[in-house]
Amino acid sequence: MVPDLLVLAVEYHRAPLRYGHLADPSVALPDNFDSLVGAFGTALSPQRIEATATALDAHPAELKAAARFFLRQVLLIPGADHYRVLGVSRNAPEEVIRRHYQLLVGFFHPDRSDADPQRDALYTARLNDAYNNLRDARSRQRYDRRTMNGRPADRARTLRNAQQCVPHDRR
Repeated sequence: MVPDLLVLAVEYHRAPLRYGHLADPSVALPDNFDSLVGAFGTALSPQRIEATATALDAHPAELKAAARFFLRQVLLIPGADHYRVLGVSRNAPEEVIRRHYQLLVGFFHPDRSDADPQRDALYTARLNDAYNNLRDARSRQRYDRRTMNGRPADRARTLRNAQQCVPHDRR
């Protein structure tokens, strides 16, 4: 069975304007997004990608491209907070945060990806920053206090970090 999130990623890759609301950082991700990401990663694993591609009548390379495009455009968009960057809800347990981080780094780490290494290094830096701020209760509370207070310095730093990751074709 093909995960719903992967079906959405392929559709988004083929017609992104139809799903423009997903690329808006002010619109929350669907409530069940946390639970969808794990199946997404499993379906794209080296052991399962051929079967997944066959089920979707697609080529494995298209699935990888669609997944990266979807994750970049929906999670790693400018203005996204750390929760969105990792694709988790504000009440996600530490284990879910860790799993999402590991999955996403697998897609974007320059040593694991054959895409643009400079851009992937920027995405990985954002993922690392998000994970470091959310990985345990104390750092997460500090992050939540900073972002809830909306201090201008924090917002400016978040925006600067996010703008570094805007795809070249969208600048």
